[in-house]
Parts: sequence; C-alpha cells; structure tokens
Amino acid sequence: MRARVLCAPLLVAAAAAQPLEIVNLHGDIHVEVVLGNRVQMWRSGSQSRDSQGIAVSRSPARLLVQALSPEDESPHIEVRVPLAVPFTVTTDAGDISIVGMVKRADVQSARGSLSLAVPLDVTILNLESSQRPEDVDTPPERTLPLLSYALGRNLRSWRLTQKGRSHGLSYGVVDAQLHAPPVLRVRNWEIPPEWPLRPHTESRDVVARLLAQSERRRGARPAAPPERRPAPPSDARSHSGSSESLFRSEVRMVSMSVAVSDSGGRPMLGLGKNSFVVEEQGRRQDIRVADPEESPFNLAVLLDLSGSTARDLEHMRQATRRLIDLARPHDRVALYAMAEGMFHRLTPLTSDREVLIERLRKLPYPIGGSPLWDTILLAYDDELAALAGERNALVVISDGIDNRISGHDAPSVLSASRLVQTAGEMDARIYPIFLLSGERFGRNWSNRARKRMESLAQKTGGKLFTARSVADIDPVLPHLAQEMRSVYEIAYYPADQEFDGSWRRVTIKVDAPGARVRARPGYFAE
Repeated sequence: MRARVLCAPLLVAAAAAQPLEIVNLHGDIHVEVVLGNRVQMWRSGSQSRDSQGIAVSRSPARLLVQALSPEDESPHIEVRVPLAVPFTVTTDAGDISIVGMVKRADVQSARGSLSLAVPLDVTILNLESSQRPEDVDTPPERTLPLLSYALGRNLRSWRLTQKGRSHGLSYGVVDAQLHAPPVLRVRNWEIPPEWPLRPHTESRDVVARLLAQSERRRGARPAAPPERRPAPPSDARSHSGSSESLFRSEVRMVSMSVAVSDSGGRPMLGLGKNSFVVEEQGRRQDIRVADPEESPFNLAVLLDLSGSTARDLEHMRQATRRLIDLARPHDRVALYAMAEGMFHRLTPLTSDREVLIERLRKLPYPIGGSPLWDTILLAYDDELAALAGERNALVVISDGIDNRISGHDAPSVLSASRLVQTAGEMDARIYPIFLLSGERFGRNWSNRARKRMESLAQKTGGKLFTARSVADIDPVLPHLAQEMRSVYEIAYYPADQEFDGSWRRVTIKVDAPGARVRARPGYFAE
C-alpha cells in the first residue's frame, strides 16, 4: 500500500463496495454524504479547499484518508463521501460531525464530541460512551433516551439507541464507540427531493394529493394537499405538471391516452381518427389520433429487489434488459427498484439505452422488506404523475407479496384497497408481471397478492401477466408489447376556450363491435 501526500484539492473515485477510512488524530472531522461518485477532501477553512497535508492510500480492502500533523494549516478536515459508500471515522480529541444519508458509519473518538444529522426514520443508531456526555441534545419530537448499563463494579456504559427497525429493514446504520464526549447531538436530516432514494412512508403524501384531486373533481373543497416533489432531471421535453391531462396553454390543446380492446380483452390495433368519437361536456370534438407506432411511450420499470429475490438477481437483470429492448428509439424508459425497504430511482426517464444498460450492471443488492404497495405509488409519483395525457406505463416485476400480507416488519403504510382507490387518479397504466415463485411461501400469500395486483391493473386500465419466475419472463414480453401498442394518444383543441380551472368530463367511444375503452374521465381546464 503506497501513500500519497496531497497538496491540491482532491477527488478520488470511490467504489461502493470499498470502505473508506478517515483518520485525523490532530483535529476535527466533518463528513457529508453527497450525490456523485468521488470522495472529496480538504483542510477546513481553506478558501481553495486545499488538501495539503492529507495522505491517501488505497488497497483492495479500503481507501485510507489520513490527516498528517499540521504545520501552519488548519488541523481540521472536511470530507465528502458519495451516497452508499460505507466509512469509518477515527479521532483522538477532535470533534466529529456527520451529515446526510449514511449507509454505514463506524465512529471512534476518545475525547471529542459527536454530532449527527441523519434521516432518523431509516437510520439505526448505536452510540455507546464509556462516560456520560456532559450535554445530550436530541430532537424533542423523538424518543432517544440515553441509558446507563452496568458493566461491573464501578463501571458503566452509556448508550443512545435508535430503536424500532431491524438491520435488514433500515437503510443506514451509525455505530459509535466513544470514551468521554463533551457533547452528543442528534438531529433529523430531511432527504432532498432530488435524491434518488425515498422512504416508502412518503406514499402518505402522494395519497393525500391524489385524493384531494378526486375531491376537487367532485366539487368539494379539500384542504390543500402536500406539495409535490419536483421531478428528477431527465432528457424529457417540457411537460405539464397536472396529473389529469396534458394542457399546453400556448396552443389550448388537450391530450389524452386511450387503450382499446375487444370483448375478449385482446388489444385492438390499427384504429384511425374515424374510429373514435370524443365528447367534452357532451359536445363532440374534432380530434387528432396519433399512430401508436409513431407516438412515444414513457415506460417505467419497477423491480422488486427485496430480500426474498436475492437468489434471482441475475435473472432480474437479464429480464429487465429484455424489457428495455422492447422500447423503440423514441420511447423513454426509467428504472426503479424496491430495495432496503425504500424506493430507489436507478435512472430517470431516458431514451439513452447505454445509460440504462450500464445502470443494470449496478443494481442494489436485494435486501430488506417488501412495502410494495407504497413503492408502486412512489414509482408513479416520481415522474409519470407530471406527464399526464401521454402514453404512460408502469411495469412491476414482483411476486406481489407486500409485508402487509406476510405480516413481516416494514409493511406498506397503505392498504391494498387504499392503493386501488388511489389508482383511479393515476394517469398511467400499470402492468404487473406477477411471479408465481411466491407460491413457495405457502399460506395463500401468493393468491392473495395476485388478486390485489389484478385489481390494481384493472383500475388503471392495465393488465396483469404471470410468469413462473423471473427466469421465465420471455413468453410474457410479446403480449406486453402488444398491449402497449393498443394505447392511442388523442389530441384536440377544445371548443370551449374558457380555461377557468373547472372540471370537464370527457367521454371517448370507439365505433367497432365489442370495443372496450379505457381512458381518464376528464381533465381540469387550467
């Protein structure tokens, strides 16, 4: 192992699997978890973020960042660590502060204070001190008591523990071994909206917003819903933020997606403008129908990477690759995952196939519980909710067994019936690829899960497909592709040009025997 002494701002590429060790026996250490893929470090107070006097060495087992004995420069250092990189922090008398979404942090300090600002809902804390801290500062709304434990005669240990969730069902862990810290401070850190991780409990806000939309349509006056998260950056063109229809104010146009099937549920293809009759508020409209082969699709794929799928990771990767291959050059695909009991945005909507395939090589390892129903709602909310009126689809590859069914820890906060009710407000079709591999758990879990996923698909105008396992998904894909080709995009200029925010009911009919139409019931004229 060879060390380098840095005399300039330092950027070091970090592999998520390689732990980072940060050592400063001469001063403080401040660590911030950030988005990106490089470790950054510098001396505190340096306007140029000068890393002079910091030695870096790498071995197959670790990346070591060590502050050397200071001369004229500050003895304190600051380090930025990429999201998901585990790290250890060691000082003697220096203070330690850690901010952000920690994956795993191991902390050791003899006489320094410890300050943590982490997302407490998804982080386990195990903080132990040989002596009682002089000052303990924790959020008043949280129950984080400092408890004393006898280790022997005249020997005690002091512990502050964040309880309530097991290691397999929380995202992060902070373990600290302290001796005599003057101050022990803990604060909650809010996950920024643009970050690619969301706790499954955020589904409550999405439900409130969508149901407020439903109340508004019925003419009620609901309380103001929670503010919607901004959509992540993507290669998308500009879109409306309404979740009822796409409305471009400069041209006064409304666009709605419509799926058409025959009496047997088979997709009806090749329909043209003369096949559709569209009425708004009972008044017939002059429409344009885009050819499904030409109109782009927004395809979001949600992968179940909970602990029960660990043995199927490589099959999941291959199946997703084949699903991506279904998309045409002008379609856009997003990859999401449920892992560690959280929603992961792997890639936002993009037509760049190289980006998608590269991300598939780095899927999260399957671990944690299955709050599936919450995660489905978050997957819709992440981008598709802002693309109303377009051809949107959410494909869910899962055995469908939410922890509400299994009774395990970290279930969805939503019930299945609540999700299905909310699904009526979604402007996207949900296509579950239901894996029968869940039957191995017995107890009728798989059958119950299938009924709920089938109800969800029907409510959104989608369809449920079944596969024996994720390794047997190929026969499903042609049927899924055909189903998606039956979704048409209809656009028209409303005869009523007074866009006063009112709800306008839209009915769409197809002039063909036995035709069944699945479309949104209308839009808000805003």
